[in-house]
Amino acid sequence: MRLIIDVGCNVLEGFKKLKSVENINENDRKVFVEANPECWNFLENEISKIQNSEFIKKALDTTNRTVELITRADKRTDTAATILGRKFIEDSLNRWNIKVDNYLTYYVSTVTIQEIIESQKEKFDDIVLKLDAEGVEYTVLQQILDNNIHIDKIYCEFHVHNVEDENNKNILIQKLNEKGISILNWD
Repeated sequence: MRLIIDVGCNVLEGFKKLKSVENINENDRKVFVEANPECWNFLENEISKIQNSEFIKKALDTTNRTVELITRADKRTDTAATILGRKFIEDSLNRWNIKVDNYLTYYVSTVTIQEIIESQKEKFDDIVLKLDAEGVEYTVLQQILDNNIHIDKIYCEFHVHNVEDENNKNILIQKLNEKGISILNWD
């Protein structure tokens, strides 16, 4: 049996794509993680229709804490929410030529990737992670490396705002590949 973890599930568009490329079936265990409270009602309804699934209403991070989550004030759930602050979300939106005047702040709890995996009752032959963590991907991937967390394949959306981000991305991909973890850039 496989464990499929969808971090940053938003409105489930990424899961639909992942489902087709990974041939996810009803027997696979599916864990959905979303930090944005604006998405929670929709996700609770939709995820309840997916067999063998669980929904975690938290932000992914490397420690347990309460963090500020920044979103667009127009509450468009198709656009990023981040725990990395207003400048990060502004830089991200600028990449798509989206200008926003106002933002909302929520306070949300965090969970680690290790806690998500350890919370599952079963042992899995395969663990697939879709990681769309709005900038937190760098520290989470480093945590996976540092703690030898078993994951077989990672689909990751990298937020590259500058040369340093691009260098960090390339180094992490190389290190993950050296550990036998397949990592694919997820756009």
